[in-house]
Amino acid sequence: MQLFVDSSDICKEFEDIADYKSQHSGDEKYASKRYTEAEELENKGEYEQALELHKEILAIRCQGNDMTTLADSLDSIGSVYMMKNDFSKANQYFSKALKYRSLDNDLIGFCTVHVNLSKMYFLRSLHTNEPRYLNNAVWALDIALAHISETRKPELYKSWKIKYTVLRAQMLRFSSEIVIENYRKVLSELTAFYDTVKESSRTEIQNQRMTAKNNIAVILAFMGEKEKAEKLMTDCLSEKEALYNITTNPKNTPCSITKNNLKAIKENRLQDLIFEY
Repeated sequence: MQLFVDSSDICKEFEDIADYKSQHSGDEKYASKRYTEAEELENKGEYEQALELHKEILAIRCQGNDMTTLADSLDSIGSVYMMKNDFSKANQYFSKALKYRSLDNDLIGFCTVHVNLSKMYFLRSLHTNEPRYLNNAVWALDIALAHISETRKPELYKSWKIKYTVLRAQMLRFSSEIVIENYRKVLSELTAFYDTVKESSRTEIQNQRMTAKNNIAVILAFMGEKEKAEKLMTDCLSEKEALYNITTNPKNTPCSITKNNLKAIKENRLQDLIFEY
């Protein structure tokens, strides 16, 4: 669905993009190409460059009339600010993205923004030790999980339940009476999921399998099963290195999270463990 977007309204609300001018104003083909480049910069951890590019793209899309792509840009900028730990800016952009997702009746996008808001609140709670941010994180994630079922896409719903139930359990690990039970339930779900894909040779399924293996190892570590967690994370790393041919292509670095997790498990730094999604 496409709706007219008042570009002057966007630029007024986000003064930090007002200076971005481009001869490609309204050119979505060009914006999409640049968007891919920005995502590649994010994956490399080059957040400043990614942010600059995303703002240029947003300025271009402000001159168009596609509500969905405009919301994509707002959401992406919010995500980069979140990775930079600028939670105030992240919240500003996520909130505006949520507005346009709602106006466009984009239910999946609406749920995605709530997931991002949840991650942002969770990270903010870790940085500030303020319980209210943790509560907000769980609240936002619960909204996403509640509404994703309305998409009437069973496979998508199942996938989200697996991924974000894990995230929810991680959020709740600070409540000791609740967390162990949550982890046991999530561990059971993830193990069942892993068993359904562990024999597949398809690259997409292999990626899902390695994500599940990483997350199972993280949960085992949180539950005090260090030896099992270390073995499973080691297996996960070996499998990733083989799949991505790290030895012959050292620039390919999809193993960084797994390497960091393995080191954190060995050094008992549970606070540094990261789930994959």
